[in-house]
Amino acid sequence: MAAIASPRAAGGGSIKTALIVFVVLTVLSLGGMIFAFTYYSDLQAREAEARSQLDSANRNLRNTEDQLQQFSLMTIGAASTDIPKIRQTIDEVRKQVENAPALKEANVSLSAEMDLLTMLKGLLNQYNAQAERLKSVVAERDRLSSEREQALIKTAEAAQKQYADKTAELEKKYKELEQTAAKDRDAWQQQVESLTAQLEKASEAASAQLTGVRQQMQTIAQQRDEAQARVKELVATLASFRPQADLTSALQIADGQVVRAVAGENIVYVSLGERDGLTRGISFAVYSRTGGIPADGKGKATILVEQVFATTAECRVTSSTPSDPIIEGDLVANPVFDKTRRLNFVVAGDFDLNFDGRIDDPGGVEVARLIAQAGGNVVKTVDTRTDFVVLGAPPPAPAELGANETAEARERAAKQAAEREVFDKMVQEAKALSIPVLSRTQFLQFIGIKVPKNAPADQLPI
Repeated sequence: MAAIASPRAAGGGSIKTALIVFVVLTVLSLGGMIFAFTYYSDLQAREAEARSQLDSANRNLRNTEDQLQQFSLMTIGAASTDIPKIRQTIDEVRKQVENAPALKEANVSLSAEMDLLTMLKGLLNQYNAQAERLKSVVAERDRLSSEREQALIKTAEAAQKQYADKTAELEKKYKELEQTAAKDRDAWQQQVESLTAQLEKASEAASAQLTGVRQQMQTIAQQRDEAQARVKELVATLASFRPQADLTSALQIADGQVVRAVAGENIVYVSLGERDGLTRGISFAVYSRTGGIPADGKGKATILVEQVFATTAECRVTSSTPSDPIIEGDLVANPVFDKTRRLNFVVAGDFDLNFDGRIDDPGGVEVARLIAQAGGNVVKTVDTRTDFVVLGAPPPAPAELGANETAEARERAAKQAAEREVFDKMVQEAKALSIPVLSRTQFLQFIGIKVPKNAPADQLPI
């Protein structure tokens, strides 16, 4: 019975133990809470201090960046926090300053090791020195300018005085001349009146004389017209009694002969040379010695002078007749060429020299050139000194004009009429004076230019 505990007693011990445990746990919990709270408070304090330090560092960083940007703006002219870029820009500027031609010419010495501030101070000192020198030069310029202005003023005053004196002298002379001119004007007026009277008398006398001269001119003009009519009448009478020119005597006389013919080489030698006035480029027609020179001038061959010697000439055969070759003794002739004198030719009309039916030498310009090349003289008018007349086709007669024709058409018709009148007049004068007349084909054949075999003979209007 004693060993068995009372339930009450047993229950009371458990409660005490639980309370003790509770108290211990509570104390431990409170201690832990106090420690944790104290540690947390310490951490908060440290965090606040760290935040404060971070804010201070951020402010210092911003201040540093602002200062760096201000420095960059002051040095390179642009806000930047890129230190390598700022350094590179400063180095480039330093090099530009060091290599500046103007500084080298001014003997400004800048060292590559010199810092930027020292360099700026050196440049400032050089600038101040140059400014002082410039100030001195400007002062010297102002002094010289002032002296020049004073000299100009003195010169201008002297010139003005001289001008005033000269003006006064000229005014005096002008007054004297004006007085003299007034006297001369009166005398001149009297002379004019006297001369006017004399001129009126002379004019009356001249008018009377002119009337007499006009009457004499009318009489002379009438006598001239009568004389011209008489001359025409006499020329017509002379033409009716004078026989026609004998072309045989003028054109059918040989100028020379072939002295040698080189067989197979188309080369011949003629008995004409420098002594006869022969020149290169003249052509001749070749005729048989037995047949002579025909009236139409057509020969057996044509030759062209290429080399001229003293008494002979070498000629190239330009055309020939195979059945009738050139032989020694054949005659050569050209009516333009003459040993003793230059013959006078008149060329009139238009020419078709290539025989194609169309005029290719209007006015006979090429014909005149051929005559001059052969030594002839081309003249414009037909008279007693004319030796030959070469006639081409007559100029076309002017067409009949209507009432509504233009001024250009009338002018063209008048020109054609004048050309036709000149041509007809030359034909009549050649006929009246019995001057030999050559047609186109005759002329070409006589001077040794080949004419097509089927070309018809030209009909002369005489």
